[in-house]
Amino acid sequence: RALLAMTSAGVQIPDNVAEAGMAGIAAVGLKALSAINYEAAEPLLAEMFGCVQIVMPGMPPRPLLEGSGGDIEEIKTRIKLRVEVLKLHVDFSQAAAKLTTAPAAPGTGAA
Repeated sequence: RALLAMTSAGVQIPDNVAEAGMAGIAAVGLKALSAINYEAAEPLLAEMFGCVQIVMPGMPPRPLLEGSGGDIEEIKTRIKLRVEVLKLHVDFSQAAAKLTTAPAAPGTGAA
């Protein structure tokens, strides 16, 4: 949906962006999102916070309260959370690459 919103806003997406993997798409996407109008971005931004929960000591996690009197007042915090949500969705492949087993050294007999 984000890519559709960007292309309908006239954002040029490089032909070779797929070669950069999800990290490349994310980098292009962050720049391009600034080019779409708020009406197109608003539902996407709201959807991002759908996977964010607040955890209070001694209480079960719950969805964020939005609007006046909500859980987050500082814009800087909201931006940080949005960056972390984006990383969660696109950086997992880089994290998974670190978890793969390295090839055995020659002559060790390990497989």
